[in-house]
Amino acid sequence: TIEALDRSIYARHFLMKWHTSLQHKQSHWPEYDFSDLFYTETSLMHITSELVRRHSTYRTFNKYLNDYALTGLILANLKIPATIITAQDDPIIPIGGLNKLARPSTLNITMTTKGGHAGFLDSLLQPSWVERSIASSLSEP
Repeated sequence: TIEALDRSIYARHFLMKWHTSLQHKQSHWPEYDFSDLFYTETSLMHITSELVRRHSTYRTFNKYLNDYALTGLILANLKIPATIITAQDDPIIPIGGLNKLARPSTLNITMTTKGGHAGFLDSLLQPSWVERSIASSLSEP
């Protein structure tokens, strides 16, 4: 996902938002200095890797990524109903990863052909399809 994000049109947006967030944190905790990353790096992968190396207990970046992955048997013992809503045209989370998920009976996957990454917009002024779908499912007995 982070590789796809780095290649996407969203990368610059995320970098700017992340930079602003870390500047805010740094103003409260001046002992942390992130400036060298954000003034020299333009890769979300590299910045994430450096932050993990500098400020976490993970021994490797791959261990960090693997601990956040839902692939393999991670979802195999899912006890409560869960739904993943995704779109085939999502530029951030490739749908190929769905083949790597355990599929317990409690997991429902809804895949649309269009929707992008959290888009599913019918109008900029109305709730999106996904918002209406979630609200509807929560109101069902």
